[in-house]
Amino acid sequence: MLQVKNLATSFEIEGRWFQVLKGVSFEVAQGQTLGIIGESGSGKSVTSLSLMRLIPKPWGRIDSGEVWLEGRELLSLSPQAFRLVRGREMAMVFQDPMTSLNPVLTIGAQLQESLAWKAGANGDQRRTLAENLLREVGITDPAQRLESYPHELSGGMKQRVMIAMAIAAEPKLLIADEPTTALDVTIQAQILALLKELQQKHKMALILITHDLGVVSQTCNQVAVMYGGTLVEKAPTRTLFANPRHPYSFGLIKSIQSLTWPQGNRLYTIPGQVPGLGQFGSGCVFVGRCDRAQERCKTQVPPMTQTAPEREVACFYPLGGQT
Repeated sequence: MLQVKNLATSFEIEGRWFQVLKGVSFEVAQGQTLGIIGESGSGKSVTSLSLMRLIPKPWGRIDSGEVWLEGRELLSLSPQAFRLVRGREMAMVFQDPMTSLNPVLTIGAQLQESLAWKAGANGDQRRTLAENLLREVGITDPAQRLESYPHELSGGMKQRVMIAMAIAAEPKLLIADEPTTALDVTIQAQILALLKELQQKHKMALILITHDLGVVSQTCNQVAVMYGGTLVEKAPTRTLFANPRHPYSFGLIKSIQSLTWPQGNRLYTIPGQVPGLGQFGSGCVFVGRCDRAQERCKTQVPPMTQTAPEREVACFYPLGGQT
């Protein structure tokens, strides 16, 4: 369904350009869910915005790469041609529903705007379609909710509205950027179940961007681990959680507290901090925090290497032996 090849994106800060996405490549099959995980600042959201060509200009740019959706390369399309793709063939649920909805427009006005592409549909027909969408995402009394303003809805209902807007055109690919942020645990579970149900119903490919490893373990078929604007490991979900090979993946999983964690024991933490823009060296992006790093790691970038079927890792000295 989706192939991303060597995607690179930069931002300009105080007259200098910094590359924040460095040659990212991955694939997503129809009906499958890819989870992208990593710390804040690792490049997850920039990846999604680059795929949707929503990088703000003039201080942001996509440097290079290819994005193929069902055999068509998207980055080479003109802005006018890509508008026919964005929202129809690929859509996105943005990170914060509290700020993604227009506070001065009703839910109905915003939802019907996402249906404006529907050729030949008049206002009444679009309203009926909007009601059906709200009903599909589990909002009761949809006719009344269309007259509501965003501040009159709970966080969970706003997120459902955002999902309804994203699936309005029945896209082939849905990108969900932190769809459960700021929601309580019960609502999180409902939103994730809703996404799974809609994915199966519409046969969509789904990219789930999150820092919640529990969410990933329950919902994703494949996992891509990001650090410093690059992918460091890709693997099937169960394989990654059972046997992470990259030291960063290992650190993320080991830092999860379990119900059997001994009382009084300190949680595992990855040493150091994520370097700022311009502070990454010429070698491995993780070298400053890695306890397995050696001299070559400081000067050479480890390539993403396939170590098993459906499994790749970018490390000269991965856990479990050299590649």
